[in-house]
Amino acid sequence: MNNSEILKSVYESNIKTYKMLVSLLNKWHNKSYNLTDKEWETIKYYKSVLDTYFNDPSLIKETIKETEKLVLKYS
Repeated sequence: MNNSEILKSVYESNIKTYKMLVSLLNKWHNKSYNLTDKEWETIKYYKSVLDTYFNDPSLIKETIKETEKLVLKYS
């Protein structure tokens, strides 16, 4: 793998993680939804990342868009 392929792979992995976190945050903010133990553990595991985004899915979505641009750059 060359450097471009490695970067693209890392960015794609980050996008998947960010999308998962957005989904979890939406569930967490939905008062009628009860998080599973696994979902709650995942939120706790990514606490520092979520704190960076102030638990705001819209900020994470902005990062996803910017990261998608980087993926296109390396495609």
